[in-house]
Amino acid sequence: MVLGQRPGISHKPDPAGALEIAAIFGLAAENCTVIGDSIPDLETAHNAGMRSVAVMWGFHDRDRLLAANPGRSVESPAVLTALFP
Repeated sequence: MVLGQRPGISHKPDPAGALEIAAIFGLAAENCTVIGDSIPDLETAHNAGMRSVAVMWGFHDRDRLLAANPGRSVESPAVLTALFP
């Protein structure tokens, strides 16, 4: 699920949006994963108590993403999809 920015939900890295998605699905935060290409994405996962996967293509470069200590990092969409069979 993806929910965009809207009134009443703070911007990332505030975890409110991520936690709302978990609640919609009836999932505990620790059973959810945020996939992101930016530092705020990874910080959101951390702040929400969720797992994180950094994708090495997109907004921030590889070194910055790895410095944010993601739970996992992937180099291609094929590797990403293999994480979620």
